[in-house]
Amino acid sequence: MPSFHTDLEIEVDEFVENCSRRDIDELVEYLVDHKYINKGQSSIRQSPSEQLFEKALSKIHDKWNALTTEEEAIILSIANRF
Repeated sequence: MPSFHTDLEIEVDEFVENCSRRDIDELVEYLVDHKYINKGQSSIRQSPSEQLFEKALSKIHDKWNALTTEEEAIILSIANRF
């Protein structure tokens, strides 16, 4: 990670611009691990309906093994439309 010494006020863009690609990957991993963003999410800023949809998908993803065969078929049917 970039080295910053003393108690300086650092702008986010300044911090990110001083990060290597590896640092950025670690930052994204941290944000995912601490639930600031979902894995594969392209943008942190989302509309309330997008946030609700992402949350619902995340719940399904985390509990996919608890779905009934019928529920799984419905989800796969929806996914196959795209």
